[in-house]
Amino acid sequence: YRQSALSLPQVPLALIALALPWIHSPLGILPTAPVLGIGMGMSYFGSIFHSVAGETHRGRNAGVHDALLGVSSLALPLVGGLVAGWTGRLADTYICTSLLVFAGLALQGRLLRTPRGQGTG
Repeated sequence: YRQSALSLPQVPLALIALALPWIHSPLGILPTAPVLGIGMGMSYFGSIFHSVAGETHRGRNAGVHDALLGVSSLALPLVGGLVAGWTGRLADTYICTSLLVFAGLALQGRLLRTPRGQGTG
């Protein structure tokens, strides 16, 4: 298991989300599409691969993977929208989402450094 294989593709995604409020042209956003697509694909593939790569608990791990994917797919836009509604600035949706991704990466790194997080099961 290599944490960098899962974490590094998510960093450009969060940086692009952070930059979106300052890109005002569709032609400016267009070059970000391949980076977003590749980053999301690598993140998803790496996550599901590492979820089922162990010899035990594959079903449980795949279920946890899908549950986290579902929760984050709901939570990030919801929290971003609530922040934008509170501040009155639509751009804050992207800034909030980016900050939440970075917070999630930091939490993953911290959890994986604990003895329980380094287990193989």
